Amino acid sequence: MSRYLFAMWDGGGAVAPELGVARGLISRGHEVRVLADPTLRDQVLAIGASFAPWVAAPHRTSNDPAEDLVKDWEVANPLEGLRRMRDRLIGGPARAVAAETAEQIAAYSPDALVADYFMFGAIIAA
Repeated sequence: MSRYLFAMWDGGGAVAPELGVARGLISRGHEVRVLADPTLRDQVLAIGASFAPWVAAPHRTSNDPAEDLVKDWEVANPLEGLRRMRDRLIGGPARAVAAETAEQIAAYSPDALVADYFMFGAIIAA
């Protein structure tokens, strides 16, 4: 049995596939902890994983569109959309994401980290 730590965010369409991978690992007898937005807590617990919320890193506490991190629907210019992704999700919060991921790595001692492709800070922590 191995222990996996997933680092995720509530957006971008990757939640279902990432939780599907986590569910598959659990069904094979592995332990999974998911570090994610509080909005994903119930979904994470429903698949049998343990849950830890982002606290300092940007995160959503509700599904209210006002809490969306990127708000890509507000921009008409694709470059502005990319800038928002960089500043609000990928690079801007990387330090906070790395710190919280490092805390979870120290507390949980996973054998592997599975990080969402936008969670650069989590990858840095690993």
